[in-house]
Amino acid sequence: MANPKRVTGKEPAFPMLYLQRTPAAPLSAFIEAFWYTKGYQVPHRRERVLPNGAIQLIINLAQDYVIDHPRLPEECRVSRMPPSLIVGVQSEYVVIDTADLAEMMGILFWPGGFVPFFTPPADEFSNAHVSLESVWGPDAARLRDRLRDVPDPEAKFQILETSLLAHARNRLIRHPAVDFAIRQFQASQHAGIVDDVTRQLGLSRRRFSQIFRERVGTTPKLYSRIRRFQHAVHLIRRGSEIQWVDLALSCGYWDQSHFVNDFRAFSGINPTTYVANLSQWANHVPLEA
Repeated sequence: MANPKRVTGKEPAFPMLYLQRTPAAPLSAFIEAFWYTKGYQVPHRRERVLPNGAIQLIINLAQDYVIDHPRLPEECRVSRMPPSLIVGVQSEYVVIDTADLAEMMGILFWPGGFVPFFTPPADEFSNAHVSLESVWGPDAARLRDRLRDVPDPEAKFQILETSLLAHARNRLIRHPAVDFAIRQFQASQHAGIVDDVTRQLGLSRRRFSQIFRERVGTTPKLYSRIRRFQHAVHLIRRGSEIQWVDLALSCGYWDQSHFVNDFRAFSGINPTTYVANLSQWANHVPLEA
């Protein structure tokens, strides 16, 4: 799931199990959450998943593939991907099949927290779904088999934690410039924040962009835009009456038109359409096609 955090909205049509765990230190500095879901059943078949600026590892435990809808429609074309995937930072929405969520688990990495566990730099996974086996080799299949063999979700979380520690190989070190930039981007939404951060770091724009891309998976500018978009999504879901102009300005957009254009660029829909189709997940929007 692109954002595993449960949020207020329409509840699933049928009972489901959803668990989320924060790993113990030292992994907690690199991984925001492990998550596990089972029994996800909804009336719609597809969901639009919005970009959240994070890299995830997703493992399908129910079937030996993940259904892929390469951007629809062409009469709802369908292909299949491997069951264990590294999902890089996305710059626009993707379409998923709700059948994949019958039993699935994953890892949501903090920005900059991906690199200790995988050899290629993070930007090589941008806007891509990459087979875990192509990076970890046979360890990927062994990990999935172990996760499927144990019925207890807590035991599954422990298996994930042990596997990640083994692959980190004592490389659990974060980059101070990236950490500083991320803190600044999270604290401020204004459009000039990237230039401000670059000056404060004393790096050239090119060097800062390279460091950030290799560790976070996208450019500082795009990451900042996604953070601004996600801030807007969070404010929309507060449930109070929305004043669109005020919301746009509070999120750092120049005006309402700037906000709507950026929202559509990331989600494929207008903010009003998003509000009309709220689901139980902030970054999942039902899609009928």
